[in-house]
Amino acid sequence: MGRNDVSMLIAVFRENYQELLRFLTRRTGDAERAADLAQDTFVRLSAMPAGNVDIENPRAFVYRVAGNLAIDAMRREARIQAHFATSEVGSGRVASQSATRASSQPCRGAYVCGNRRPAWSVAEHGRQVHRSGATALP
Repeated sequence: MGRNDVSMLIAVFRENYQELLRFLTRRTGDAERAADLAQDTFVRLSAMPAGNVDIENPRAFVYRVAGNLAIDAMRREARIQAHFATSEVGSGRVASQSATRASSQPCRGAYVCGNRRPAWSVAEHGRQVHRSGATALP
């Protein structure tokens, strides 16, 4: 795929941006996360190396990249949520300290409450974890 092919993919991305955004919003259930994923899709497409790959359907290729990025993001958030839920359950502190944790460490409270998705974006979550003094994920 040459530089013109990358330019063609970017053009297809721009032509279908609103529709792609709706697709990602349906996939993730969150318009802000969808906008972030659309931006990640643009970055991924523009950073593609030149090569001899023949893309038969550029629109489908753009949607595949965006869909894969959405799946990756949802899996990553599920791992983070499971990590915090497991660490709280494993320590035996969920029932006795969940109210205290929710007020003193908001990032843990969001996961202890059993929300389907974290209450913060990944960047905000990182800031909350940093403030609480928690260690990074393995």
